[in-house]
Amino acid sequence: MKERRLPLNIELEKAALRAIMLGKLSIEQLHVEELSKYGQLVHKAITGLEGDTCSPKAVLIAGSELHGADPTELRAYLKAVVACDMPEIGALLDSLSRKRTINNLVNEASDQIANGQYSLLGLKTIVDEHASPKNTLIPLLKSMKDAAPPKGIHIPSLPSVNEWLNGLYGVWILQGEPAAGKSTLALQVALSVTQSRPVLYYDYEQGSEVIKWHVKQALGGDQKKIEKYTSQLYVRPSLSSLERDLEMLGEPALIVVDSIQKTSKSVTYRREGIESWIHKLEALKRYGHHVILVSEKNRATYGTPSLAGGKETGELEYAGDAAMDLLLVRPDDSTEVEVHVTKNRHYGKKGLMCVLRRVNSWRFEEQRTGRTVD
Repeated sequence: MKERRLPLNIELEKAALRAIMLGKLSIEQLHVEELSKYGQLVHKAITGLEGDTCSPKAVLIAGSELHGADPTELRAYLKAVVACDMPEIGALLDSLSRKRTINNLVNEASDQIANGQYSLLGLKTIVDEHASPKNTLIPLLKSMKDAAPPKGIHIPSLPSVNEWLNGLYGVWILQGEPAAGKSTLALQVALSVTQSRPVLYYDYEQGSEVIKWHVKQALGGDQKKIEKYTSQLYVRPSLSSLERDLEMLGEPALIVVDSIQKTSKSVTYRREGIESWIHKLEALKRYGHHVILVSEKNRATYGTPSLAGGKETGELEYAGDAAMDLLLVRPDDSTEVEVHVTKNRHYGKKGLMCVLRRVNSWRFEEQRTGRTVD
């Protein structure tokens, strides 16, 4: 959907153009579509002039002779621009930033109405981006004593994960071909994490009854373990309830989505929907949440570990803090699975991390560790 540009307040428009003519503001910081008729003519005239500053006379000549403006009317407009009360440049930039935020909110809300996919999280992310501590500049030196590598959630049953990735942190991408064990591994990690934080498990594949059976299998039917590991596990059928779910929890959680390709079922908006959800889920890191996105693979990448193998979208390779590709050790046998780290944003170790072997239908154990690559 084409992005809409809301018009600038006429006084803000004149102040911004005056700042550009004085060389205090870059022409790229204004969009011609958000200006009035004569504001657009001045913008075009300035764009064609060389130098850091532009005199009103030069703008008048360029606007009237090159862009067909009425000289009398353009002269009157330029007089108003020169005479305007131009605020301090920081205040001017802040006003423009606020306007852009409102513009982005209107665009996001309009797109949600058009697509029928309503998300307060999408709007909140835009507001938070503007509301970051812009009015207080604190040098990084003040906080350098606390510098440490990102430390994630310890996964007791997967020692290689703790060694290679320092636990579960940020956004994980779990991808693999059919029957490679993506859902098994995601559920195993989710059950482990319930000991330290709540888990929201969005299952598009199985249904809650099937998930309950898989949990029982994974925990060997041990009732005490079932009570221990499911007290903070919440299974939901769709991400449409994500914002309400997070509000009800009121604390950082692990969000598991199985699978990300199933989040948008509309043929028209399928690609847009998937990528929109990836961006929204990635933004949850700012609030202390961690995310696991289970992803299907493109058929062309079967049998080969590939960061770019995510089906239907290329956004996954950019969004993940860590990405793992699951490959069957033997075709048509899901007993043993190789786990290849294809992205490791914070620690660098990549390659064959380990081989997992199913000890029952819905639980893995590490058999041997793998090899790293530079």
